[in-house]
This record gives sequence, C-alpha cells and structure tokens, in this order.
Amino acid sequence: MGDRLRGLIGGWYWLAIAVTIFIAACEPAGGRSGLLEDVRFDRASVTEVRRFPGHAYNIVSLRGSTPTTGIYEADFVQYFERTGGLERWGHPISELFEERPGVLVQYFQSGVVEYRPHRGFQVPRLWNEFILGSESGSQLAGAERAPSNGSPGERLGRWGRKISNFSVEGEEVGFAEAFRRLGGVMTLGYPLSDARRDSHPQARLGLLDDKRKPVRQYFEGAVLEWHPGTAFPIRVVPLGSWIRDIRYETGEWIELLPFRRTVEIKVGGDYPAELLRFAENPLRVGAGNGVVVGIGTHPYAIAYHPQGHLIYREGDGWYSLLYDGVSGVLTFVSDGVGAVQRSEVVTHEKVGPGLALYDWDGVVHVMYADLMKRRIYLRTGDVRGGEARLGEPVVVAEWHDEFMAYLATEAMGSDGLPRVLVRSYQGVTMGTGTISHLWLTNALDDSFEDWTDPIRITTQADAERATAGTSGSLGVVGERIVIVFNMADELMAFVGSVDEPGGLVRESLGGAAGIHDHILSVRDGVVHLAYHAPGKHGTVMAFRTWTEDGGWSQRIDLAATGDHATAMTVDEVGNVWVFFGTGSSVRMRVRRVGRDSFDAERCVVNINPLEAASYVWLGAAQPAGKNETGLLWTQRPADDRWEVRFKVIGLEDFDAAPLCRD
Repeated sequence: MGDRLRGLIGGWYWLAIAVTIFIAACEPAGGRSGLLEDVRFDRASVTEVRRFPGHAYNIVSLRGSTPTTGIYEADFVQYFERTGGLERWGHPISELFEERPGVLVQYFQSGVVEYRPHRGFQVPRLWNEFILGSESGSQLAGAERAPSNGSPGERLGRWGRKISNFSVEGEEVGFAEAFRRLGGVMTLGYPLSDARRDSHPQARLGLLDDKRKPVRQYFEGAVLEWHPGTAFPIRVVPLGSWIRDIRYETGEWIELLPFRRTVEIKVGGDYPAELLRFAENPLRVGAGNGVVVGIGTHPYAIAYHPQGHLIYREGDGWYSLLYDGVSGVLTFVSDGVGAVQRSEVVTHEKVGPGLALYDWDGVVHVMYADLMKRRIYLRTGDVRGGEARLGEPVVVAEWHDEFMAYLATEAMGSDGLPRVLVRSYQGVTMGTGTISHLWLTNALDDSFEDWTDPIRITTQADAERATAGTSGSLGVVGERIVIVFNMADELMAFVGSVDEPGGLVRESLGGAAGIHDHILSVRDGVVHLAYHAPGKHGTVMAFRTWTEDGGWSQRIDLAATGDHATAMTVDEVGNVWVFFGTGSSVRMRVRRVGRDSFDAERCVVNINPLEAASYVWLGAAQPAGKNETGLLWTQRPADDRWEVRFKVIGLEDFDAAPLCRD
C-alpha cells in the first residue's frame, strides 16, 4: 500500500503510516467493537442546509431521535461555520451519512467530521486516538521532539510542542492565530511538531517528494502550511480526499451513494433514509450505463479526439488507454464485457493528458508526451489476456521549449513505418492567445529507434489563427498523406505524397467549430472525416470522405452537438459509426455498408444530468468482422473525480435505442 499512497499524494511517508493504521481501526464494514455505537437512526428532519455554487454536496443540520439516546441535534452547518468554514474544511466531498453503525460522517476536502449522538462532534485523531500504543504509533508521536521553537507561544499536549506565530527559523507565519481561528484542539488536535520547514535537518515529518519544503506544522488531525505572498497564506493540507481514497481502496467509493453528485436537499423534510441508514445497507448507484473502466482526477481522461484510445483483440477482449491524472493506464475488459479484469500503468514517467493507443497488424503502439510536453514517446509490443508486454520507450520527437510536443497522432504507412503528426502549442500575450503548428516525422527503420527531423506542415499564418482547441488528424492511404487541421473558424486539409511531406497541397474544407473536434478513419482506400462545423442554429456534427481519385466529398450535416463530443469508426464490414453528444447524452448515427445515407439519430447513452461531465469526450474502435463497436465516454460522479465508461454497441442495439428527446 505504501507505494500507492505516495503516488496519490506526492510521498507522504509518516502520514501514510498514520492513516493506514487509522483506516484499519475504523473500517466502514465493521471495525473494532469498541468503536461501534448501539444507536439506530430511524428518522431525522433537516433544519438547515448549506450548499456552495458549483459544488454537488450539501452540509445539513439534522434533528432526530434514537431509542437509546433520545433526541439529538447533529448541527453540521453550525459546526462547520464556527470551526473555520471553508478555510479549515474546504468544500464537502460527500453527503452526511452513517458510515459505521451509530456514527454520522461527512468528508470534506481538508478533513473528516464525525458525530455520535451521545458524544457530539469529533474529528478523527489520525495519530492520537487510533495508533498510540502501537510500535509505529509511538515512533510517530515521538518522532519530532526537535527542532524546538524559541519564539513566544503556548506548549500544548503530551509532547509539549509549541503553538506560535513564528516558525523555528524565525519567520512570522501566524499559525497561533490560525490555530485559534480554526477551532483549536477541537478540530486540529494537539501539535505533533513545531512550525518549521520540512527541509529543517531535524524535521522528521514531511513530504518526501515535495521540493518546495514550505513551513508546516503537524497536528493530530491536520497539517498547516504557510504560503507567503498569496491571497491565503495559511492553508490546511487537503487530507480529506486522501483519507477517503485509502479507506475505500481501489476506488470503490466512486459507486457509493454518499459520494455521488446529488441535488440540493430542502429544509423541513426528512433526511434521505438511504443515507441515514447507510451502514445497514450500503447502496451502490454507479452501475447504470456500461462498465467503469477507469477513474481519473482530470477531465481529459480520454483526450484527444484525433488520437486512438480503444482497441479490440478477437477472442481476447477490449483494451482502453486513459489518463488518471498522473499516468497513462491501460485497462482490460474481456469479451464478456464484465468488470475490468486488469489495469496497469504503461507510461514510464509522470505525464499530462493526450495519450494515444493504436493496433497496427497486431502490434500495439502506446504514444504519449512527458509532463512538460517537450518529448513524444512511443512504446510498442503486444497485449494478450489483459497483460501488456511493451518495450522500452523511444523518443519520437523532442524540443527544447515546453508544450512544443503538446499531442501526437499516428498512422502506419504502406512501408510498415509509422508517421507521427505532432501539434505544438505556444502561448502569446496578443491576438488569439496561441500559436499552434503541425509537425510531421517518420521512423527511419522498423526498430523505431531513429526518426526524421520534424518537418513543419503549417504556415505562420495558420499557426496564428489557431486556438487552444487546435489539433491535427492524420491518415495514410497508400502513398498519400491526408492531414486535417482546425484553426479558429476554418478546417484546412493537407494532402500529398508520403515521400514529400514538405510539399503537401492545402485545401480549405470550410467552417470549423468545436474543441479538437475532428477525427480521420481510413478503410479500404477511403478517408472518412467526422468534424464539428458551424450550422444555422449552432454547432453540428459533419461528415465527408476523401479518395485519391475523387478528392473531398460534399459535407453532410448529421445533427447538433456539443464541444468535446466526437468519435468515429468504420468496422470491418464497412459500416460507418459516428458518435457525438451533449453533456447529458451520447448520440450516434450509422451509415450501413452499401448505403449512401445515414440512419436516423439514436441515443445510446443517457447521462444523469447531475453527473454530466464538463465534456462528454468519446473514443470508439471496432471488433474485427462484426457489426458492432466499442464506445468510451466520461461522466463526473464526484466533484474531484471523472470516470471513464465503456459499452459495446451492435447494430441490433442501435436499432433498439430510443430516438433522442431533444
């Protein structure tokens, strides 16, 4: 567990020990008998509600009674406000619920609050209450008897650490005032260290991977940080979401009712019984549409549309590549499309969004950029039975400046060598705000160790008309390269010989809209293009094709759509599947093989409006030789998490799907 904890929050070593033991002491599924309460919450009325705009959880005050304790008042709203409010706790990340028998709990960004009818409010003492007396607990509690603070202040607790407005190094940090303002011992607990920098040679508690080394003071239930020169110089480290992630391992909290986004609760009614009696019947509500294949902390979990994210191996199953907020994760779902059987990190260092997954004649290609977007990496190998066997990463292209390797797409040439299209991104202070170029490179041999120097495809005028939502789609048809590039309001195509990438012919495809919203798919010598275009009443999903003999076809408008909602594939039979959507639905149209027109628009996924992500995002791929395809999309079940869902859709499913409501 230690490695996973350090990966989640940047290397908290001592805190990891503390919280791990704390969790073992109070598991939701049972726990030590001494911590359980002989209380039954039958009913409770809501007397006050606090809800923050843009956030999906309520803070409530309840009045109720139990057979063993009589009338109780769980006044979470007043407790929250009188103990520092947002400064101490941050926003709520769960609803109030009975996590263990007789214990009402609410998770916040910076802590967890518990209420027991005959004890009142308590903040879990991560060190003092649960681990003192154990070997590791004793080591932790006594770990930092030095350095000692010589500045004025008050010594508190059994370890005699000092609460002062000055750090050990003499910097005025204001922690004593913050300690009183944020509830003191009642909400922070007793100090385990004096205020000092984590870099102090005698400091024992700290963030191993944190290069900033700010002034911190460690308490039983919280950690204070000092950030001079900012609007909020004193901050409480956000331990609440970390505790939640550890207490509910493998992300199981994501499907539990208290952690799903909820509507506003009204004063005067009964509090939801499924939350008040949750310990008796833990309710899972996430298993609606499809299978959850991944959970991430970034909305661009399956960005971007021009890139591939999903492949299928006949007789094996489905593989999807997603960004979890730190790494690229490859997940596997078998042919039976049950739960995820396996997931593994396939990036060798910390990365940002914009990962790509391809299958070229049975060889898997995983492509990604480093975190600062200076280098494009490629790993190749095989997948089978849910396991990836990939070689070491090779550098495809490299620049000195950041964001020059912002995202990349790949296409395989008839010579068996990949072509890679890279979109660079440069911020400017005037004009559109960005300068974005496209660059093309290819491997020199089948070892993929050496690549040509990137050739710039776009002109400076093109780059200056770019936006933050600019990218390029790439296809190779025989000896021809086809590239599409979206500028502020125009879609530009570049077509020419694979042997002369610097001499591609430009052609305007008319108006463009959306954010990265275009994608190419090549099948049997035909380039299929789906993209967002301006329509009479907003953005529409458009479609056209390209052939070497006929060039570009006329644009076909399929339906209205929203940003970041583009996916397309052509299955082995020849059916063209185009997906698009809004924040609360995923729609599709299909052009069946042998037909000139698309079938009517159908809704294949309806998303709970409460869980609609900021963007739908979509990724699709097809199984060989079948009239069906796979679909990836995102939902936002919690304020700080996005989930990637997967579904297999066949022509029979399409025919049975309802027409869209709006």
